[in-house]
Amino acid sequence: MWRSIFLYIEGMMKVDSATILIVDDENDILQVIKAYLQKNNYIVYEADSGKGALKLFENLQPDLVVIDLMLPDISGEEVCRTIRKTSDIPILMLTAKSSEDDIVNGLLIGAHDYITKPFSPRELLARIISLLRRSHLQPNREEEHALAFGGGRLSINSGLHEVRMDGEILSLTPIEFKLLEILARHPKRAFSRY
Repeated sequence: MWRSIFLYIEGMMKVDSATILIVDDENDILQVIKAYLQKNNYIVYEADSGKGALKLFENLQPDLVVIDLMLPDISGEEVCRTIRKTSDIPILMLTAKSSEDDIVNGLLIGAHDYITKPFSPRELLARIISLLRRSHLQPNREEEHALAFGGGRLSINSGLHEVRMDGEILSLTPIEFKLLEILARHPKRAFSRY
């Protein structure tokens, strides 16, 4: 029963209005992706170079980056490495580089996902939704998000994955913890058991 409730709640948490930075030097591809994502309620910014991407990234702090590897000034790999120095946001590499070595290297330097061109806009959207959902369901441990109730009698700390009642740590399964956290973060929302 806990599992079905958790999966239902998780499915309801589609991340809308996320900010996405697309980096590609092919204008046709930029426009196709931009139109498709905007049609699905995402806020989209675009860059056609690595330097432009890094400048926009610094100013916007987007929720996700889609990046080509072959850029005119600095490579997509270098852009990925630079972003990884300060952020763990989802990065999806979308590129014509399709060898196994390219894919493995892209994932090892910090990409969360990798799609080769030609690509399906529907698949790209599905992967973006999945990456955003995972990034929002797994808070950064450095940012300990604590919730307190009942004058501090009950506390939920997402960063430490810990629940305390009157100062004592409660033993919860991962699903029970996530369910409690979701319900606590949305106190005025009614959830169906189905």
